[in-house]
Amino acid sequence: MNQHLLRWIGDADAVRHSERFKVDQITVRQAEVQARTDDYYIALVGELFTRMRTRSEDADGWSRLGNALALIAAPGQEQELKRSGISQPEATLFAATAFYCGGFPASANITIKSRRGDPAESESYLACADLLERPTAMRSQLGRYLLDALERGALQQIEDIRLSTEKDAARKLDVSATEWIPARLLENLVRRFASTNVRAVLPDGDSAVWTPFVQSLLRRRTPIWDFFPSQIEAIKRGLIESDQTFSLQMPTSAGKTALMETLLYWHAGKTRTEIAILLVPFRSLASELKGSLVRHLNDLRIPAKCIYGGTVPTGDEVHDLAATRVIIATPEALSGLLNAGELVPRISLVICDEGHLLDGEGRGVGLEMLLARLKTRLSGPPRFVFISAIVPNVEEINSWLGGDESGVVRSSYRPAIAEYSVLRPRGDGVNRQIDLEMHPQLEDDASYRMANFLGRSAFQYQNEDTGRLKTYSFASNKVLAVAAARKALRIGTVALFAGNKRGGPRRNRDG
Repeated sequence: MNQHLLRWIGDADAVRHSERFKVDQITVRQAEVQARTDDYYIALVGELFTRMRTRSEDADGWSRLGNALALIAAPGQEQELKRSGISQPEATLFAATAFYCGGFPASANITIKSRRGDPAESESYLACADLLERPTAMRSQLGRYLLDALERGALQQIEDIRLSTEKDAARKLDVSATEWIPARLLENLVRRFASTNVRAVLPDGDSAVWTPFVQSLLRRRTPIWDFFPSQIEAIKRGLIESDQTFSLQMPTSAGKTALMETLLYWHAGKTRTEIAILLVPFRSLASELKGSLVRHLNDLRIPAKCIYGGTVPTGDEVHDLAATRVIIATPEALSGLLNAGELVPRISLVICDEGHLLDGEGRGVGLEMLLARLKTRLSGPPRFVFISAIVPNVEEINSWLGGDESGVVRSSYRPAIAEYSVLRPRGDGVNRQIDLEMHPQLEDDASYRMANFLGRSAFQYQNEDTGRLKTYSFASNKVLAVAAARKALRIGTVALFAGNKRGGPRRNRDG
């Protein structure tokens, strides 16, 4: 992406955020972008089609392009778009396509849901919307063909459809832009579908062994039919079919649960009586998985249960363990279960989720002792899969569990776009002003600062007794964070997160 367009995107982003946060300060350059929406839009669309032609793999560039197009197409700007001659449904489709081509299907899905398509639009447009939105029932014939082929494992049919869309786009280039544009979009979406669908990624993906699992994925409320880049990397490295120990370092929401479900399904299919254990750190997480992962596995006729009641197993927890193939448990609950019966020899796979809790002072010791016990069992250690988002010494842990360098997979991929900003104070006392610096991690023109994002007026209130206007002290980071969160409510739901937990009441000097 050239620097001129990057600067243009940064200026447009600054204008949009200034409008959202009611900050009435924009530069002359930003005002120029605001007055040239049509030219800006044409430049973005040109970049989209250039990237599709060159098959760019620059995920960051795709995300910026998708975000820029999504801001133009955002609801509430209908009048501005009408004046500029821009079709909002088309701009929304372009934005979602950019996200999808960059490997951000979640952002693509959220973006396309705001699109209001024409009931009479072409088959190509319908198919594009289907692949991006993932409705429970495909509206396009091509979409139905693709999912039917996926369900049956007919990968060659998917490839034939891809070649057909490629030829159709080439043919319509000589017909008209109106017909070529959706055909070109569809060609790129189907190409990505052909390479990232679950059958194309799984080992022996066209085998009938995977059919019940694929059917389960396709019948969910939001159908799942492809893998994220982080999941693809782990599977291609041998996570599913290998017997070696693996350690995965993946951010939250990068697809760890789906990977675990895939691995558990494979394990249950290749063994007869052996058990797979999924260790989770908290009872709340185990309870959540009981209603999702356990239910999915049981629907696939894989006997699975959750055990998280305590260190002494209940009658229900130990009932019918001989037929159980998957156990989801907290470390404490599993330790108690291992003491209560002859379960240890049957365990051949142990998945340790949120493994960075090994570093915890309390529960980390118990988890380490449990893993050490399984490592040193008389019949030999089971296969371990260690998963964490933040553990820094993943190679060391993988080696301790019996793995080697080939079993370590690191990924920084996230399925949705994260934007960062930092509050920058200026001045002292009640005249202190707080600027908001957007995208501080970027070194190009995408970074900018909104002056006086928070000022004295944001903290003023009227004294009920005197009627005087007073100013609440805003010297602490805590107060600034709350104020920024309140202001951000203009654009959606807000969550406040504290990196450090400081519990307990304050003590006096003697206490």
